[in-house]
Amino acid sequence: MMLKINNSILASAIEVFPGAVMILNCDGDVELVNNEAAQILTGESLIVEERISEFLKEVGLKDLAIKACQDSSSSNGVLEFKSHLCGANIRAKWNVVLDSKQLVVGVVIAFEDITGSISEEAIKTEFLSTISHELRTPIAIVKNCISNMLVGVTGRVNDKSKSYLDKMNYECGRISFLINNMVDMAKIDAGQMPISPTISDVWTLVTTVCEGFTATAQLKNVMLSWEMVENLPIVELDQDRIQQVLWNLINNAIKFTPDGGRVIVRASVKDGNVIFEVEDNGMGIAPEQKTAIFKKFSQICRQKGAGYNGSGLGLAISKGIIDAHGGEIRVESEQGEGSKFVITIPQRREKIDFVLENTDFGR
Repeated sequence: MMLKINNSILASAIEVFPGAVMILNCDGDVELVNNEAAQILTGESLIVEERISEFLKEVGLKDLAIKACQDSSSSNGVLEFKSHLCGANIRAKWNVVLDSKQLVVGVVIAFEDITGSISEEAIKTEFLSTISHELRTPIAIVKNCISNMLVGVTGRVNDKSKSYLDKMNYECGRISFLINNMVDMAKIDAGQMPISPTISDVWTLVTTVCEGFTATAQLKNVMLSWEMVENLPIVELDQDRIQQVLWNLINNAIKFTPDGGRVIVRASVKDGNVIFEVEDNGMGIAPEQKTAIFKKFSQICRQKGAGYNGSGLGLAISKGIIDAHGGEIRVESEQGEGSKFVITIPQRREKIDFVLENTDFGR
């Protein structure tokens, strides 16, 4: 099956095109390829169509091209892979080619060598992971020494010294929290976020986290409440990790809600999913920030000033944890009208029905 276009004209055009380009017909056969595409795929500018065709079949691009021609929902896409011929990491973006009657006659693929960007990201991730692990031990030792001094192991501590030690202990806690976040982020980047699902009571999970924020909310003069439907199910999830996510969201909500504001935490069930919501009536999030807040090192920046700074990792880690559970996290917000973060996690009923019949969780 040949492309219904003038190949000689098109061949001249893509050869001078400033990029690596290839065209396949609807059978997945190579129609045209320029020298730059051959160089990226094989490491050689010499075009050997049989070799390139075999390569496309091995990495799955031939099947994707055929599917794109047959299924409108797959008419474009992106595939990243490593070339076994030259060792390059390659990103391929494809789109269908239409004739004058808007019929699909083939697929055009643009290739990009992304080896350099992947190497830089891997180096940065490894650096953060190494530094984080190296810092854990000395911080733990300092915290232990401070604790010993506070309980009088080294002698009586006067009020002024205790005040300094309390501040040092608090700051060590902040550093430990940041280090743990960096380690978690490195695990997520490496696709190795550990998730250990257990049978968990949603009511107890939410209540435990919220009660831990009662004093913080009172100091900020923020009304913190939690609302849950009756007969919440027992679900299979990593309780510690989900509590970590809720902690991040509630902490942010209180932080960005002004004095006299409110924060509401909800838990419910819908369509086979457990739904957690954390809603505030604070400053809200600017529209241009909604797509970036779940990226690492991104700051919400709803208001500048002391007490609003952070690592920019909390929401990125939260998304990684929810993704690992097969769930979804999203935000609904209008600037000046507050924000609502919504988490959806599958109940996995098939694994917990037996436990429900044999477990009595009191309220």
